[in-house]
Amino acid sequence: MAKITAAMVKELRELTGAGMMDCKKALQATDGDFDKAINWLREHGMATAEKKAGRAATEGMVQGKLAEDGKTGAMVEVNIETDFAVKNEKFQALVDNIAEQALQTELTEDDVANMEKLSASPYIANPDITVELAIKEEIAAIRENITFRRAMRYALTEPGYIDIYIHGGGRVGVMVELVTGTEATAQSEELRNLARNLSMQIAAMNPLYLNADAVPEEVLENEREVARAAARQEGKPEKIIENIVNGKLKRYYTDFCLLDQSYVLDEDLTVRQAIDKVAKELGDTIAVSRFLRYERGEGLEKKSNDFAAEVAMQLK
Repeated sequence: MAKITAAMVKELRELTGAGMMDCKKALQATDGDFDKAINWLREHGMATAEKKAGRAATEGMVQGKLAEDGKTGAMVEVNIETDFAVKNEKFQALVDNIAEQALQTELTEDDVANMEKLSASPYIANPDITVELAIKEEIAAIRENITFRRAMRYALTEPGYIDIYIHGGGRVGVMVELVTGTEATAQSEELRNLARNLSMQIAAMNPLYLNADAVPEEVLENEREVARAAARQEGKPEKIIENIVNGKLKRYYTDFCLLDQSYVLDEDLTVRQAIDKVAKELGDTIAVSRFLRYERGEGLEKKSNDFAAEVAMQLK
């Protein structure tokens, strides 16, 4: 029997709009055959609230929750069809509850697996139903497709602080984790100000990696090949091409590695230098251990509805 992965369940759900658990059952019943799984869902009448599945849910909200001590944080993305519905109080309450549930649940570093686990869990606002069923009920109430896309949770076991920053009413969310040498530094106003500034840096500059060491070798090799091809296209001598390639890689690091980026509050400093400056002032060590940036609907295909069409959809 084929192994049913979380990624397969996610793909079937995006194809059909059916619930997470229903998609998993369908794939198990059909040995991972997507076409048969789609028919299985239809045959079992699991496209009721899912009748809206053909509609792309690319709007929505990113929401985050932080424990009072700053040691645990969680962030989720829940999507809906239109920006009108994002303002719906029921939808906002649903997203807020799911974020709180993510904060209170032990999760992994796999956001798809986290979503699956939370979907199957008793809903924090009504333990008699699962999160998945709560979403289905809101689909019926709001009359738009809603999809729970991803979730992540950070938990510190050493001195440090987690900051969560939500920008633009849930358009972008950032979670950054700082590790310090002492708990006194972690609780200081200077450290928390630094954490918020770094969150805003990540929201604005969208780094893909923490530092150069975190960039996958295949990504670097692709950048090298592109740089070599461009240099040869421009007629550069072979003996200087590798120097050009190295220069391009340095630029890649400054564009896409957080610690190598120019610090938005002082462009004379890199982010690494800005962190070291605060650490020196506090007489301690400070390091960014990890960060996460969610942008609402990123990677999803958006429909090009005009404004009048969206209004008509809402009136229906």
